[in-house]
Amino acid sequence: MLQTVKGIYRNSKVELAEIPKNILESQVLITSIEITKLENIGVKSSTAELFSSLRGKI
Repeated sequence: MLQTVKGIYRNSKVELAEIPKNILESQVLITSIEITKLENIGVKSSTAELFSSLRGKI
C-alpha cells in the first residue's frame, strides 16, 4: 500500500506534517520537490507531539 505524506527535509531530518494512517513501521522513498517559498505546513516538532494521538490506542 502506498501513502503520500507531506513534510519537510531540513537539518538532515525528515519532519512529517501528518501521521501516516495504519502504518507503524515501513520503508520509505523520499521525493524532493523544488519550491521557491517554504509554505507553513504545520510540521510536528517532536516525536511526542507527532504520536500523541496514538496514546492509549496501541
